[in-house]
Amino acid sequence: MSMSIATRFGIAVSLLCLSATTPALADVTAVARAHSEAFARACAAGDLYEEDAIAVWPGQGDEAKGKAAIGKMSAGLCTSKEKGPGR
Repeated sequence: MSMSIATRFGIAVSLLCLSATTPALADVTAVARAHSEAFARACAAGDLYEEDAIAVWPGQGDEAKGKAAIGKMSAGLCTSKEKGPGR
């Protein structure tokens, strides 16, 4: 049984796409872990926000502008397992 050129091409493209996405999926975990570790370091250093930052907790209705105000609003964020303001 012989396959047409279109079928062979389709199989080749499918295999190429599959081989290209497999490493990318593994990298997603590494990127997420690196982001989490960077956030933990920033929490430990107390350096989460810039002076001109605005933070909004979606669904909570809380909003703060500036590093000091955000610090007050997010107190306990890095040391607590709570979800943030309004808990």
